[in-house]
Amino acid sequence: MEAIKKGSFTVWTVPKDPIPFVDYSIYIRVSLPTNTTNYSINDLEGYLIGTDEYEQAFGRGYKPASFETDLDSALVQIRVPGSFNQVRDTIQVKSTLLNEEQDIEIVF
Repeated sequence: MEAIKKGSFTVWTVPKDPIPFVDYSIYIRVSLPTNTTNYSINDLEGYLIGTDEYEQAFGRGYKPASFETDLDSALVQIRVPGSFNQVRDTIQVKSTLLNEEQDIEIVF
């Protein structure tokens, strides 16, 4: 799947086209105001909901697989167990700093 951008959030998977029943990662890049300092995962609230009934929270109060920041973006990695073909994942993500909330859907 190609990266999907909605507002300040860009989402993609690694591998690009997950194989059924093989674990994969979802990455969420958050575009931040230039020169944002001390950005924290606690600014984000999010939830991953799959049509295969898998659910996972991330952000405030939850430790992601990885979290990195630079001067104008943050990158969150979420590890997801593999599932059936044609699963649809909805990523609900909210940033207090950006005053923004988006639902982003990906299909494999």
